[in-house]
Amino acid sequence: MALLNLFDATKKQIYSEGDFQAFLDPDFLGFREMQERKVIRKANVATFISSVFGSVDVGFFHLNEGFLSTMAPDGGRLLKEMSKLFLDLKTQVPAALPQCCWFFKF
Repeated sequence: MALLNLFDATKKQIYSEGDFQAFLDPDFLGFREMQERKVIRKANVATFISSVFGSVDVGFFHLNEGFLSTMAPDGGRLLKEMSKLFLDLKTQVPAALPQCCWFFKF
């Protein structure tokens, strides 16, 4: 839990109060290198998973807004499993929770 609190505090330092976002934006932060963008993506996936399992308080609105940029960054494709999860998120079906295990395979 201490690591999660440190992560949240760091995000709040990066974004001003008006600009605060649930997910980090590599373009806003000025990250252009592929390796930097991968790190941001992993942080966003961690935020997404933590929020789905209730560790982080991110609502469905923000999950929806950050989904495509997190799961299919830079114009990538959504896999079939991701598309199912996205549809579940859109319809707010609780059955989406057990499907999150595949996130760890990226």
